[in-house]
Amino acid sequence: MRTKLKWHLLIVPCIALLAPATADAQYVNNPTSTDIIKALKPKPQPPRARTLIGAQKPRGIGVEEGDTTEPPPSINLQVNFEFDSSNLTNDARLTLKALGDALQAKDLAGLRFRIVGHTDAVGTAEYNMDLSKRRAEAVRSHLVQFYSIESKRLEAEGKGKTELIDSANPEDGINRRVQIITLTQEARGR
Repeated sequence: MRTKLKWHLLIVPCIALLAPATADAQYVNNPTSTDIIKALKPKPQPPRARTLIGAQKPRGIGVEEGDTTEPPPSINLQVNFEFDSSNLTNDARLTLKALGDALQAKDLAGLRFRIVGHTDAVGTAEYNMDLSKRRAEAVRSHLVQFYSIESKRLEAEGKGKTELIDSANPEDGINRRVQIITLTQEARGR
């Protein structure tokens, strides 16, 4: 029996391929610590091919290694701030509780993370860059102060409006987010 191919089933995967790298991160509203752990836990790496010194390559077979690196695990969180400031709202504190609990979990212990603030496209590039940096630092400080996350495990960065998650709607609130990226290296003293 033949079935008709639905055009929208082809369009959606093509759009996903064209999306920017920041869209790779999950966007979760009201996440639990379990949701965050699943998103940030590094995936096991497949064994790498080894080249034996002095070994002959099999005839007629050529294997080239391409770039098989995947983007690091990350998650986009809706962290609300007071208007035009880096002061956390009560909703933000609830989201950061889930994040703080997740970063304390044994699955993420010893890993380092980058906290990246993003804004929408309202306002100048300079203003948004500064605001996003202050907001990322506010999240970092909150995690260190209230969840005893070692400061050396967290770095803060602002991206302003340079990596919109929905570039078709640059002023949409979905672009205002805090992204947590697993750096995977063990935390070391600075």
